[in-house]
This record gives sequence, C-alpha cells and structure tokens, in this order.
Amino acid sequence: MFLIKLGGSVITDKGKKYAFKKDVMDRLSSEITKAGKEIILIHGAGSFGHILAKQHSLNQGYKNNTQLQGFSDTHAMVQQLNSLVLASLHDHDIAAVSIPPHAILQLDDHKPSKIHAMIGLRQYGFQIRPGGESNANKKLVMHVRRCDETQLQVPFHVGDDASRTWLITKTGSGLSLKHDHRHRDGTQDALTQYGGHTVDAGWAQVQSFPADQYSKELFVDNAIPQSVGNTWQMYIYPERFTYRLIRQGREFRVDFDLTTPIDAPPAPWGYDDTEL
Repeated sequence: MFLIKLGGSVITDKGKKYAFKKDVMDRLSSEITKAGKEIILIHGAGSFGHILAKQHSLNQGYKNNTQLQGFSDTHAMVQQLNSLVLASLHDHDIAAVSIPPHAILQLDDHKPSKIHAMIGLRQYGFQIRPGGESNANKKLVMHVRRCDETQLQVPFHVGDDASRTWLITKTGSGLSLKHDHRHRDGTQDALTQYGGHTVDAGWAQVQSFPADQYSKELFVDNAIPQSVGNTWQMYIYPERFTYRLIRQGREFRVDFDLTTPIDAPPAPWGYDDTEL
C-alpha cells in the first residue's frame, strides 16, 4: 500500500480562484494507472480552499459563528475540487472512493485528537456508495425523460420505486436542482421540492447545488436538521453520469453507465407519458 499526496499547488493554480489543472491531474491519473499499485491518495485544497479559508480566518481556528458561512463555502468548493480529482481517476479506470477528512479525523488546536478507524475499507468494482441505505439488490435507473431549453426531468428509479424525479431548471443566475418526491397515487410527499442553486458557473461536466433556504427550513421542520448542510452534485462524461450528495460525515453517490442503452422505464409517479 502506498500513500500519495498531491499538493494543492500541483493540481490547481494557487494564484487564481478555483483554477483546476485538468491536464496535470489527467497525467497523474495515467501514471497511477500504469503503476498498478494499491494506494491511498490525498490531495490539497489549492485555490479551491486556501483563498476562502484565509478570507474567513479559518486557518486561525474557530473563533466565533461569523466564520460558519466561510467554513460552509470553503467546504463546498473543496468538495468540487474533490469531484474533479475523482472524475479524472475514474476516467483512467481507477475505482476511487472519497473519504472526507472530517469524516474520520477530529482536530483540537490544529492537532489530531480523534481518528475513526477505517480498517478494511477496500472496494472493488465499485458503483454505488449508499451511505447507510441498502439498495444493493435493487436496479438503479436514471432516465432523461424530458429535455427542453429551460428544464431537464430526470426520474431516478430504485427497483419498482418510481417516487423520485430530479428537476434541473435554467434560471436567470444559473441552474436550480429540485427533488420531486411523489407517492404512488401522484400526490406530493411531505419532503419534496428540496434542492439548491448553483453559486458559480461550475463546469460543463460538473455542477454543484448547495441547499437553498427553502430546503433548509423544510429539513428543520421535518426533524432532519443535519441535512441543512447538503450539497448535491451532478457530473456527466461520455460514459458516465453521476449523482452525488455530500455533507459533513456523509456521502451518497450513484454512478450510471451510459454505454449500454436500456428500455425506457415507465413514467415516474405523478407524471404521465402522454405529457411528452
């Protein structure tokens, strides 16, 4: 087992905010593939983290709650960098999984105070990391049901459960993501229409949606306040579409194979195929 650290200045331009060096990362991924070794890979935050961290004095430790928004913003951007690193590794046939440092490590005065053991965490042929929910024996299907100039409708079928539809809508300032959850009779679930809005241009392949105010209030009202820190991500490459949910201590991710066509599933609950 080898431990590899990719410095933030190697994979980003630290002088420019959110400047990812994709060509460098792709070359490194290629070299890792050629080496054929078992590795643990760590990467720095570079211009996705350090500029915001300095702006909000996060490098000085927690002082007061005025830093919380800065922590949230920095965390979201570093997760975007992590997604780009993972995408490069996946494109080079490396079945990498992401373990955020805050999920296994706790600091006290800048020093590690608690490490949660991850003994035996090796995943091969990895496609889904459900984070506690067991869908291992169910077929997972995403379907671009409708696409026009303003909206994508993407049902997500889990076995026979057709309750979920992702709605990606173009707005005046970017893109919004909403989760339309329905009951079998088509009525709205109590926990529905939550999601977020992009905070920057993102990339053609990757977009992130931090939870919006409506969603945060909905989560609090439904006694799941831990979800107020949710950020949803979607990324698409010629052979793969990925849906990912991240927040402190949790990751849910599904990778969909785009190389093998399948028959279109039935309409999701609450929708009618005649509407197409």
